[in-house]
Amino acid sequence: MTVRLVIIALLVSAATAVPGAGQQPDVWSELANYKGWPVSRVVITGVDKGQAKQLREGLDLSGKTALYDSRLREDVDRIRLFLARRGHPYSSVTPHVEADAVKREIELTFDVDPGPAVIMESYRLANVPDAVRPRAERALVLRPGAVFSDDAIETDIQAVIEELEKSGHARARAAATFEWIDTTNVAVRIVAIPGPVYYFREAVVSGVADDLASLAYTMVDIRRGERYEPRTMVDARNFLSRTGLFRQIRLTMEDSAPDSLDLIVELQEQKPRSIETAVGYWSDEKFTGRVRWQHRNIFRKGRGMSFEIVYNQFRQWGEW
Repeated sequence: MTVRLVIIALLVSAATAVPGAGQQPDVWSELANYKGWPVSRVVITGVDKGQAKQLREGLDLSGKTALYDSRLREDVDRIRLFLARRGHPYSSVTPHVEADAVKREIELTFDVDPGPAVIMESYRLANVPDAVRPRAERALVLRPGAVFSDDAIETDIQAVIEELEKSGHARARAAATFEWIDTTNVAVRIVAIPGPVYYFREAVVSGVADDLASLAYTMVDIRRGERYEPRTMVDARNFLSRTGLFRQIRLTMEDSAPDSLDLIVELQEQKPRSIETAVGYWSDEKFTGRVRWQHRNIFRKGRGMSFEIVYNQFRQWGEW
């Protein structure tokens, strides 16, 4: 999302403008002595254990990877970007090494100073219809006074879109905008673009024979004039999937008028056949064997056939 990239870029540019946000030149001179040595262990200080674990998993130099200036600088940038997206754009990261001359490998430590947090002084919705606003506000994770979090804002944007869709706004969109109040306070708005309320016109099924297409229309059960809801799409997919007759189900929406939608159902027929065998030994029945064969849709219109034989010491039976 463009807004997300803009937020990150502005936060990182703010960090680079702060004295001490980078690394000291003499540190890099020392590290140059160990260029090409494998990194046996990475330690991250200055953040909580959960964040340290996340960071280690995302660093290029985690594990026995050779140390090079370019990789190290990229990992420092990754740490600062990680913190910037979580409300700490003024972080500084200083790498240190402990060298083992015998094994010719190093332990790499990143000393992190997160710096001051950026606080959302205000956080509000804009352009959300009155009928949707109460639900959308309850769905928000963040509140005014919270530490800025890019991931949480993305979650809130998606929550607002989902609430709009539940009210029929099938093409709803939303984006975040923000304005710096000072170096540690920001005003954030989630701006919605609801679009019109949409209604279904009809379903259009393709990709299968007429008998299965007729069954698919029954499973989808779209009524002309029915208001769009995401649940309708989910139910249609589930009902089609449960028949076991289609190996591929693709549902899309196509505008048929400024406020009308056609549900496009693209299917590929399944050719389901199955054979089951089972052997067991039970104290009361002794040896038991079972063979079962099944073919769905062999008679078309979603009708199939099953044949089963079961044998044990005391009784034998078959059914189809």
